[in-house]
Amino acid sequence: MSWIQSALSLLLPEPEDTALLEACLATGERAHASWARYTAPGAHRGAPLAERLAAARRLLPCLAESAARNHLAVPADGRAVLNAALFREELRAARFRRVAAEALAVLTGDAVPLLVTRGAALAASAYPRWSLRHCHDLDLLLPERALAQAVRSLAAAGWRPSLPHNGADGARLRHPSGMEAALHTAPFPVRFYGGSVEEFSREASEITVEGVPASTPTPEMTLVHVLGHASCDSRGRKSWVTDAWYLLSSCPDLGWPLILERLMAYRLALPAAALLRYVSELGARVPATALMDLTRTADGATRADIDGTIAGVVRATSGDLGRLWRAQPSWRGRLALGRWAVAPSAGYVRRAFTPVGDWLLPLCYLYRPARFVTGALGRRMISDSGVSASELRPTEAG
Repeated sequence: MSWIQSALSLLLPEPEDTALLEACLATGERAHASWARYTAPGAHRGAPLAERLAAARRLLPCLAESAARNHLAVPADGRAVLNAALFREELRAARFRRVAAEALAVLTGDAVPLLVTRGAALAASAYPRWSLRHCHDLDLLLPERALAQAVRSLAAAGWRPSLPHNGADGARLRHPSGMEAALHTAPFPVRFYGGSVEEFSREASEITVEGVPASTPTPEMTLVHVLGHASCDSRGRKSWVTDAWYLLSSCPDLGWPLILERLMAYRLALPAAALLRYVSELGARVPATALMDLTRTADGATRADIDGTIAGVVRATSGDLGRLWRAQPSWRGRLALGRWAVAPSAGYVRRAFTPVGDWLLPLCYLYRPARFVTGALGRRMISDSGVSASELRPTEAG
């Protein structure tokens, strides 16, 4: 395994999580074998099954459906956890749809151009039922020119500003119920990947949320979006797998030439090849020729592409460069990571920190070491305070 593949492995679920995902998604003997592996004595260091299931609560509705479909043998304590999770997610999904529909009605009524993306879009289009996809906020993609109007419209409906979020420019608002809306003016939180709202809006599909119509990217662009976020967003560490799986299952006739063209245009070939290979090994419908073409492009990645991929992995690990360092099996990989932290390629810096002129490049290089030192100190302070490290997001958007 090359050093970059070692870094990319941090985007993928752990082996025990893979067993659970396979038990959730596979059919027949494969599902039974994965479930047996997940529930084997000594798995997860001997932690009780109910405790392990509770920690994977977002996957439990999918597991419950698989248990019914495949007749999995679930112990009594596990069944109690699954039943509770199903009940909770059904209630949550109903509440989410109601609030999301209200927000969409307000925004469309004010003629705000937008696309519904991520959880809500996939729950409404790819998953068999809303409750199978845990949705914690309403993600909207809209042109920068429409951001101010969207904020005003939601504020007039009772939404209030929430904590700022790092990455792509936008805004975040909270409904009195506690649900949040994330307004994004760029498709990906890592600027290096590029992409525009207009590209994702072309030939948009339509969904309905409680009878309110809304636009969403086409299935092809939705898959590109899922893979782009999976390459740099730790929050969806397991959700991206089920998102890709259900999307591929519900759309067997995807336009793969367009998908590959967009992944390459956004410089996502390197991480996307690893991600698609993972879901393919789980049994998802990924054409072998498409995966081969993407892998061939990934094998020829430029230094700038590699630097952009590392930036995504760093963001996915909450800026913890030390974790990537420890994941490297050789000094070659560690030296490459050190080079990225101190002196990334000029092509990467220009794309990640646009707009930047050549005269500003030295300032970007001077900024980087200080950024990583302060980031490490911040993680130490948060760790000492008992706050989850996942709440600390890196500030670099590249």
